[in-house]
Amino acid sequence: MPSSIVYDIKTDKYNRIWIATFGGGIACYDGIKFKVINADNGLNNDLIRNIALDEKNNRIFVGSQGAFEVITRDSVINLSKILNDSINSNVLLTTVVGNTVYASTQDGLVTMVDLKKQSVERKTIPVCFLIDNENNQWLPNRNNLFIKLANGNWIDYKKDKGLDIIGILDITKYKNYILVATRNGIYVFDKLNLVKVINQKSGLRKDHVRCMLADNNTLWLGTRNGLVNTTDLENFNDFDSKNGIDECDIKCMSLDKNGLLWVGSGSNGVFKMIKSDIIKYNFSAEPITFASDSKKNIYALTKNSIKIYNKDSNNFINYLSLPGFDNFRHFCFDKNNAIYLTVGEKGVLKYTTTKKTFFDYKFSRTDNPSMTLLNDDEFIWFGFKRGLLKYNITTNKIDTITGKVHANYFQDILKKESAVWLATGDGLTKYDENKFTEVSKRTTKNFPDGIINSIEVDKYKHIWIAADRGLFCYEGKETFSNYRKDGFPNNEIWDIAIVDTFLFAATNKGLIQVAIKPKHNKNCIYQVINKRNGLIDFDLTDKAIFSDSTYVWIAHENGAYRYKPSNQLKMEIPIYISNIYNDNESLVFRKSKNFTNQIVDPSIPLELYFKDNAFTIEFKGVNYNLLDNVFYSYRLIGFNANWSIPSNETKAVYANLNPGKYVFELSASNGKINFGEIVSYTINIKPPFYLTWWFKTLIGIIILMVVYSIILFRTRNIKLQNAVLEQKVTHRTKQLNLKSVELEKSNNELLQKDKLITESLEYAKKIQESILPSQEYLDKQFDKIVKTSAIYLPKDIVSGDFFYTYKGDKYNYFALVDCTGHGVPGALLSFSVNSILHGIIDNLNEFKEPSSILKKLLEGFSEIYIKDQDVKESFAISLIGYRQDLKKIYFSGISQSISILSDEELKEIKGQNSFLIYNKSNFIDTQLEVKKGDRIYFYSDGYYDQKSEADNRRMYKSGLNKQIVATKNLPLHKQVASLKEHFINFKGNKEQIDDVALFVVEVV
Repeated sequence: MPSSIVYDIKTDKYNRIWIATFGGGIACYDGIKFKVINADNGLNNDLIRNIALDEKNNRIFVGSQGAFEVITRDSVINLSKILNDSINSNVLLTTVVGNTVYASTQDGLVTMVDLKKQSVERKTIPVCFLIDNENNQWLPNRNNLFIKLANGNWIDYKKDKGLDIIGILDITKYKNYILVATRNGIYVFDKLNLVKVINQKSGLRKDHVRCMLADNNTLWLGTRNGLVNTTDLENFNDFDSKNGIDECDIKCMSLDKNGLLWVGSGSNGVFKMIKSDIIKYNFSAEPITFASDSKKNIYALTKNSIKIYNKDSNNFINYLSLPGFDNFRHFCFDKNNAIYLTVGEKGVLKYTTTKKTFFDYKFSRTDNPSMTLLNDDEFIWFGFKRGLLKYNITTNKIDTITGKVHANYFQDILKKESAVWLATGDGLTKYDENKFTEVSKRTTKNFPDGIINSIEVDKYKHIWIAADRGLFCYEGKETFSNYRKDGFPNNEIWDIAIVDTFLFAATNKGLIQVAIKPKHNKNCIYQVINKRNGLIDFDLTDKAIFSDSTYVWIAHENGAYRYKPSNQLKMEIPIYISNIYNDNESLVFRKSKNFTNQIVDPSIPLELYFKDNAFTIEFKGVNYNLLDNVFYSYRLIGFNANWSIPSNETKAVYANLNPGKYVFELSASNGKINFGEIVSYTINIKPPFYLTWWFKTLIGIIILMVVYSIILFRTRNIKLQNAVLEQKVTHRTKQLNLKSVELEKSNNELLQKDKLITESLEYAKKIQESILPSQEYLDKQFDKIVKTSAIYLPKDIVSGDFFYTYKGDKYNYFALVDCTGHGVPGALLSFSVNSILHGIIDNLNEFKEPSSILKKLLEGFSEIYIKDQDVKESFAISLIGYRQDLKKIYFSGISQSISILSDEELKEIKGQNSFLIYNKSNFIDTQLEVKKGDRIYFYSDGYYDQKSEADNRRMYKSGLNKQIVATKNLPLHKQVASLKEHFINFKGNKEQIDDVALFVVEVV
């Protein structure tokens, strides 16, 4: 806190506490630390009187000593200076109504600022503070109370009613009343009639009431001498240092999102009321444990006495002292209210109040260092080193039960149905039907590690086990459920108690309240009760807690606590992203001064350059009553679809992310499950220019153009040289023999140049193949979506055919394109079509039907080629869009078909006519549902137009379909290999007439 003088407190929608201090500026508390806005980072001065939160526009309006200002996300603006308005006195109140801000000053004037029109208006009638149920406006001024009636008339209570009002400071609704707080008490109005004045004569702590706050049925009053509350305007409760708040000048109050009361004082800072229902009782001697009798009275046991809880005085009083005994460990009552106590190594004492005598059942065994008791109405069970004692309450007889018990001493004992369960130093033993049964590591899973300290049975018949290495639950199915990994503040559990559906576990770092479910779930919901909740002494040990039907009783070294269980585990936690940064530089607030009110707006995506692909996302969620019990879980869709393990960590760190679109999702909970709202934030990382599809395509086109230019240049030179050579041959036939050497040399040069041309084409082929997706890439990219396999056989070195794939979040695209011609012209045309198709599909934000994509493709293609009427280049294409969430494909094609093999049947789906290349209209989509195992075949006409070496006849589509059906039972890759082998064998030594491409997709 920058100052202990507090004039105003506000709570925003994220549960952050905003505090106006007089001398320290504005402090914002987010449950972890304070951030301060003061004169050092823009305010006119640090003497802040009040603040108003405009959360819709992310602004804070500030009233201070002689200034009226607004804090935006990036700066502090002095409204008085900008609007040429002078405020000379203290601003006592600021209020935001729509686009108008009101600043009420000490001299009674109100400045009204219209933020849209940038105008100022000053009036002596103040801003409307309150509207009652009759739509009357209550308008307090410094020493006057005005009421503007719903019919437009005015009432001046000072003048019309003759009220002696001094310094109106606050006004509020409470039940059916309107309350006006002044320096000389509280004026209570029923509708428009003054019905009473509350002051010191009425039992109020102080006449001077500065602030009021109505919380359901309770009215809180802040006076110059402290805090007061009432539920009936008749009886008043004063709060002092016993309640954790000093007697001081209370200036403001606020309720946060979880209903906690925050109180600001004029000298002692801010107080927070803890809603814990914990009451502390002081003892002169340290209590050990608790028990109850048949009348449900609560008793506390110390080393040498027993105390009883008195409901009238709400305290423990002496019940029984036992001179000569000072080492009591455990005790219980039977149905006749006789008391049984374990006394060190001496055994068990029975005390009956009717005879005022002791019945000492002293065990002669010296090897009995520890003993525990259990009352089941008919018997008292004593657990000791060598076995079990069963004492009959009616006959006063003791039966010694011996048997195999794997322990040196007993820690606890309980009765579940007909069986007695014994917790020992080494494990758990069940006694039933006159026999002992060990529950051990050899026969069960997740057996409790270490010493078992305490056992309890819940209403669902589960046995809960407190061990020095965790909390366990046993359902009788030879398996223990282990809570050790659930993030408890301490896994050393000393004692447990159960109230209804809540289990309480004692640790040396506080009390853990666990919600019990009918069917056990390893992910438990819990809260920690410790110093933050009012449990000051939290070093809880063996037999520290006891439960009755309503309360949990807690023993500690200086006395006892009584806690009434409350389920705060379902409270909502407002969460927000506070910053995204790397190397201590904010990536969201790059140009701002990083003021306290900065919150990342989830509706505005974050655009990052590739160099910023490593960053930290900082977030917060606040529940001030359970600060240690807020858990966060998050994920970054596009990087990892799985939610993170719930933890208290408020940062998520990511490094070396690939370019692309990511969505960060965040949720919070008061336990390990039951997470609430999800905050989503989109982050786009742009790729470097050399990884963009347009750059790769441009480089490919440039290389092909260079290669093509070289080929043209060398071909022209060869033709010129051949022409010159022929001319020389014609004119110098007679000298042929003499020039044969020169001719041979020239031929060698031509062969060398042909070799260079071939090498250039081979390099162009490598470039073209590099832009086609490899089989390894396809297998990795479409894993668990589809299987793929392809045949790619250019007629010449480079090809005009290519296939294309795209993977989206819930949809994919597959295409096969056959460009006009083959060789270098066909390859150049394929680069152009590939580039345009990439540009269209890569920029889709959602699934589009193939027909709309083809229309855009032809529009782009037309801009390049069809404008020149001398160029009649075109292409054929088959394109499908696959929705894996719907298991449906959408097909559209131009001059090209696909075939689908489903349920042993092969079906051809034809594309549309080639006139669409020039017409760009009448596109249609064919929709088909597919299932696992269906295969989709794409093919260019080069496959089935090929002529056979044997009879010079074409294969036709029928031949291709026949071969597909013949190999349909082969695995995908083997079938495609068979189709390739069939084509090669069919062609034989016959010249290949066109480029060949075949692509198959199998639904997974």
